[in-house]
Amino acid sequence: MGWPLLLLAAVAIAFAGVRSFEFVHYDDLQYLLKEPFVRQGLSWGGVAWAFGRFQLGNWHPLTMLSYLLDAELWGMDPGAFHLVNVALHAANTVGLFLLLRRTTGHAVRAALVAALFALHPLHVESVAWVAARKDVLSTLFFLLTLSAYVRWVERPTVWRHAGVVALYALGLMAKPMLVTLPFVLLLLDHWPLGRFAETTAGVRPLLGRLGRLALEKAPLFGLALASCVVTLFAQAGAMEPLAHLTLPERLANAALSVLRYLGLLVWPAQLAPLYPMPPRVDLAAGALAGGIVLVASLAILRSARRLPWLFTGWFWYLGTLVPVIGVVQVGIQSHADRYTYVPLIGIFLAIVWGVAEWTAPHRRARLAAGVAAVAVLVALSVRTRHQLEIWRNSETLYEHTLAVAPENPIIHYNLATLLAEHGRYPEAIAHQREAVRLAPDLMEGWSQLALTLAANGELAEASRVLEEVRPRADGSAEVQYALGLVALLKGELWPAEQGAKRALAIDPSFSRARDLLQRVYAARKQRSESTR
Repeated sequence: MGWPLLLLAAVAIAFAGVRSFEFVHYDDLQYLLKEPFVRQGLSWGGVAWAFGRFQLGNWHPLTMLSYLLDAELWGMDPGAFHLVNVALHAANTVGLFLLLRRTTGHAVRAALVAALFALHPLHVESVAWVAARKDVLSTLFFLLTLSAYVRWVERPTVWRHAGVVALYALGLMAKPMLVTLPFVLLLLDHWPLGRFAETTAGVRPLLGRLGRLALEKAPLFGLALASCVVTLFAQAGAMEPLAHLTLPERLANAALSVLRYLGLLVWPAQLAPLYPMPPRVDLAAGALAGGIVLVASLAILRSARRLPWLFTGWFWYLGTLVPVIGVVQVGIQSHADRYTYVPLIGIFLAIVWGVAEWTAPHRRARLAAGVAAVAVLVALSVRTRHQLEIWRNSETLYEHTLAVAPENPIIHYNLATLLAEHGRYPEAIAHQREAVRLAPDLMEGWSQLALTLAANGELAEASRVLEEVRPRADGSAEVQYALGLVALLKGELWPAEQGAKRALAIDPSFSRARDLLQRVYAARKQRSESTR
């Protein structure tokens, strides 16, 4: 039990302090704080809600059920939610170690891979962000599925195969990014399980063996396909229009992201929760990056028999990145730290096994590699502790993000909303102006700018801002509501009524617009009574 205890201690030390962290407005608000079912804890209605709704373009009912369980056990205590994330990350760390030790027989190498996974700063986002629970929870089922598959390979039975399928289904219900797991199993069949070893030389025997190994995973491929269909349906509204980025630009960004993640692996600095997609992607740089990835992949493919651990590690990395690489663009990010949580396991594996194999014949080289490994892990721990503090609360998160990527309209908008809630109107107005400068089509930014100006007593400027955006805001319920509210504050009841009605015509569920209409009617009645 020595290595698991050391790994658990490393996670506990690296992530100490999260007990005092708050929820952040960045998605925690939508996933948790604004959801009545979450606040109520476990209930049959909550279970039906978790399975029956898409949350922010995702269907991950198991993740939502985990939030309901947290709320049932500890109420809406943000520290408890954070500790559950850390516990899941610790379980993933130990699970990865146990899987690699069992399949390879190398305890020290397995521990080093698990330690890199546990302590790398790129993984802080998945652990310290409560809304990223789906990363750590789905990875737990990912590793359980791999372990169950190894047990099935050792002694195939119907029940063991059913267990593999069941665990995989649960993982997909935690996060659909696991659709590539059947391909990971094929990589494990190559190494370390050695299920291709008996294949004779030649393409046809190899393809025949591959076909048989793929066929036994047919139920898993079926689940992956079903998950893809559900995910595409759920995220239809979040997908960026094809006109925003052409297919060549998406491919270029995908190739660049593969290399970006490797760069951040080596030098994890300037990390942020949102890296906005640029208006245009450099196709030449993307082509160069794609060429590098292709050449590296072909070279590794040629060495598959000689360096099997490199083959499995590299294609684990590339393969598990496919669902989030951006060829089908969802959201406004060009890449994201949380997307590396599972993929980087492959790179860690390739690095550790590569160094170990290279230094194995030389005692001094092994000693130097051991010292270097300890130094790297200590440095990663320090960097992780620093990165962790960024997630302490919404303001620290947003201010850090803008320091890293100032041309970020969504973060400017979110920070402005937070500042306005605390009555810090001048600061909020400055960030809102920057948000609409960077994203002129962000209608919510214009409406919030006007409302904050009004709250700060600048009604004339609020009206000017709304008149500026009015020609482009016919379809924005937020702007129509702001027009109505500012008119009401100026005592102009007819324009206020029209603004509220236009907002409700666009979005009949807009409760604030309904409240505004009631205020207009009350003000009109009061004015009528005062003139009698």
